[in-house]
Amino acid sequence: MTPRSGSRPRPRPWQDPARPAAARVEDLLSRMTLEERTAQLYGVWVGASADGAGVAPLQQHMDAGPDWDALITRGLGQLTRSFGTAPVEPAAGA
Repeated sequence: MTPRSGSRPRPRPWQDPARPAAARVEDLLSRMTLEERTAQLYGVWVGASADGAGVAPLQQHMDAGPDWDALITRGLGQLTRSFGTAPVEPAAGA
């Protein structure tokens, strides 16, 4: 059966806000590989200074880490402090 012109395909269960959260989570996790699920546990501190100034103690002693393309191949759980360590007004952060 061909969808009518202008009609939208139904969202996948994990994308459907009308479904219960538990059902959406179960559907999404069932579609993800172990590597993709594991990648969700990882966060990246975007824009962290290489010399460690204003960042985590001893940051300058850690390696530079993988390049961005390698890092996001299987997903990324979060971007940590994407606006730095100081508060940012909501309008500026949007």
